[in-house]
Amino acid sequence: MSEERKRILKMLESGAISVEEAEKMLEQVEESNFLSEHVEWEEFEKEEPQKQSTKKKVFDFLNNTVKKIKNADLDFNFGPSIDVSHVFFYQATTFNQLQLEIENGSVDVRAWDEEDVRIECKAKVYKVNDAEQAKKLLLEQLEVHLDNKDLKIKLESKKMKADLILYVPRRAYEEGKVRLFNGPISLKGFYVNTLNCKTSNGDIELQKMKGDEWEVKAVNSDIRLVDVNVKNSEVEALTGSIQVEGEFGKLDAQLVNGSIHCKWFGELGHTGFFKTTTGSIDLNLPPHRAIDGELKTTIGSIHCDLPEHYIIRSDSEVLKKQLHFQTKKEANATLFIEAETKTGSIKVKPIS
Repeated sequence: MSEERKRILKMLESGAISVEEAEKMLEQVEESNFLSEHVEWEEFEKEEPQKQSTKKKVFDFLNNTVKKIKNADLDFNFGPSIDVSHVFFYQATTFNQLQLEIENGSVDVRAWDEEDVRIECKAKVYKVNDAEQAKKLLLEQLEVHLDNKDLKIKLESKKMKADLILYVPRRAYEEGKVRLFNGPISLKGFYVNTLNCKTSNGDIELQKMKGDEWEVKAVNSDIRLVDVNVKNSEVEALTGSIQVEGEFGKLDAQLVNGSIHCKWFGELGHTGFFKTTTGSIDLNLPPHRAIDGELKTTIGSIHCDLPEHYIIRSDSEVLKKQLHFQTKKEANATLFIEAETKTGSIKVKPIS
């Protein structure tokens, strides 16, 4: 792998660039051309065969790289490990900001009906001689800081794999940041106003959560948002799947390779954007809402089964299928939907 490709993938993993930006930058490297941060999705179908072949090579390259990350033996290349554990316990906490940053392992944050915080850490420590040395190294390198405002946990060492379970008070949090290089993220049962979740390799699940501004991003991940209520959410992955269920104001879900499934409840939704390159899009929408939808696919089919919908515009060309529809509902607010895939089908149906 060239140094330039490594640099771009590192930027993607760290969150410095988006999936679309990485796609374009890698394509330009393939063509030995200048780098750009913008992807013109609408021009995809217009490219000459040589360009299409180049884009396919880029997608294949991204897929192969992700598979290498996914299948990497991160337990892994360091030899034998020693298992250790430790529990941190803090009473009568008042913090409203949560920040976790781990290289390898997992993060599981659960709300409970206590004002105390319990942090359970189980770790594999590599390149140590005994359990005493392993425990000492863990406590030296695992940073846990708690004050009236913040709870911060950080482990930068790549020679440890730390699985963390946090029990936090069931309260409203102003901000939450959870970042892993390798490992899954799970959050359950609390409100967080501003949320930023990122992992390069590992599933992300948010369950029974509420908030205002959320950003959930991954390189290789199955992302699930189940029973959530959020005003503005952005969900993005390079490869995997996106499954979202709940009440949303604005929802933006994007993949390069994979399918998107959405169950949209409630009355407050106003805007939804769904985009993937190779995968299907399945939308379940409230049947009683006024909906204005624009659906596009290059290779695939489009189906709209919403009751009382009528077609504004429909194109059924071989390499361009498009449907613009509206539902016959009298309502003060309309839910605007845009869904686009290159090689997949789009289905829109009433939520059951």
